[in-house]
Amino acid sequence: MTPTTPNFNHLHNRFMTERHVLVGEAPDRPDYLPQHHWEYFALADAARAAGWELEDTETTLRNQLTSWLARVLRGQG
Repeated sequence: MTPTTPNFNHLHNRFMTERHVLVGEAPDRPDYLPQHHWEYFALADAARAAGWELEDTETTLRNQLTSWLARVLRGQG
């Protein structure tokens, strides 16, 4: 389900804050995000600005599989 402009307008009216920011995976601002009162940051940009470290999902999955395989092989030995 895609959010709609009225959804974001409702959130803006409900929560009084200095900034309203949507962080998403798309590189560009989504069309449904209202132009007024809302900012958009791609996840990588937001992470960099906040000093967050993002996991590389491919590396994480590889590490999980390697760990699982090591446990399975130790159990058979």
